[in-house]
Amino acid sequence: MEITVIDDSDWVGTLVAATRLGEVTMTDVTSMVSNVLNKANGRDISRLNIMDHGNSRSFQIGNDRISLQTLGRFRPTLARINGHFTAAGFVHLQHCRIGNNQSLLLELSRIWGVPVYAGTGDHNSVYRFNFGEYVRCDLTCRTNVRRPGLPAPATFEPRYMGGGAFMGRDGIIRQGAGPNK
Repeated sequence: MEITVIDDSDWVGTLVAATRLGEVTMTDVTSMVSNVLNKANGRDISRLNIMDHGNSRSFQIGNDRISLQTLGRFRPTLARINGHFTAAGFVHLQHCRIGNNQSLLLELSRIWGVPVYAGTGDHNSVYRFNFGEYVRCDLTCRTNVRRPGLPAPATFEPRYMGGGAFMGRDGIIRQGAGPNK
């Protein structure tokens, strides 16, 4: 089961929540974990989308800011989700620029026991894309990976994303690039 969790305490989150169906909301780490586990209701999670604000050093989960420096305080609560994923499950952090902090993504992957995806650029949760590259971290981090959830490249056609951006066959969004780039 796919679960999307959103901090809807500001206008950005409210707008993002209006574009989703069945999402859960959060105000902090504790409410996120509780609301995700309640939504799952004993079923395994195939994909957990977490949407809030971020930068290259930290990201928000409601009123809580997660960074390498603060992670220890939140580790026990975040770890409650570990073991509730499918074998191919993953977490997609949909926050601006947090994909640049691979050390943090590696730690989160260890805590949750699944790969963590994040983008290196600004993230637009309404249009569901990141202007940077995607990073996937589990035992190691790999950059320039396909956006999570995309079909295999052989079946994916490039598409115009608006504002001069195209998503290529590899799932990477490039500004000003044509569909064949």
